Amino acid sequence: MRAIAVSEYGATPALMNLPRPEPGPGEILVRVIAAGLNPLDWKIAEGMLKDSVDVPFPLILGRDGAGVVEEAGEGVTRLRHGEQVYGAFGMVERGLGSYAEYVLVREDGPVARMPQGMIYTQAAAVPTASATALAMVDQARIDTGQTVLVVGATGGVGQGAVQLASRAGAKVIATARDDMAGTMRRLGADETVDHSAGDLNQQVLAVHSDGIDAILDMA
Repeated sequence: MRAIAVSEYGATPALMNLPRPEPGPGEILVRVIAAGLNPLDWKIAEGMLKDSVDVPFPLILGRDGAGVVEEAGEGVTRLRHGEQVYGAFGMVERGLGSYAEYVLVREDGPVARMPQGMIYTQAAAVPTASATALAMVDQARIDTGQTVLVVGATGGVGQGAVQLASRAGAKVIATARDDMAGTMRRLGADETVDHSAGDLNQQVLAVHSDGIDAILDMA
């Protein structure tokens, strides 16, 4: 199969022909239709995990992806051949990633059926960014009635944080320039503040003189 991989940490990613992985017990083989790009991907390629994970080379890059279940291993019951799925597919400890024609993922891992109406490119952009946003909202214990400032709200993680904080019942202030203010409000922000127009703290305090409850800082 074709894959984008590195032969060692720090090497230039290259298109390679590598063996197609075979699903073992509890694993599914996904035919990749779209793959997501995250800062984590090039950090791994540069060696972020070299002191914590024994990575085989060549290492196929990419974590997020969306595609179709091609084959199911022994014992798999939740997902079936032909189903559209998305998730965090990377298995760096086995040299596998989503920048390939095929990738493995455990059935009990971070993989799910694609919602009806979602397209592959949208689905591939969701997993890592949204999981990061969810972890931040949970860690900050965002709750109903709180006022939350989301810094870096227009990025992938920030957009997820705005939606999740709003869904938790918080009043959300999102940093955004004028051209993105409407998008932030559609995602659930109650207010926006232009971080390029002056001191961010002073702008927020001018409207919320008693302060706010939490800051989710993507920057």
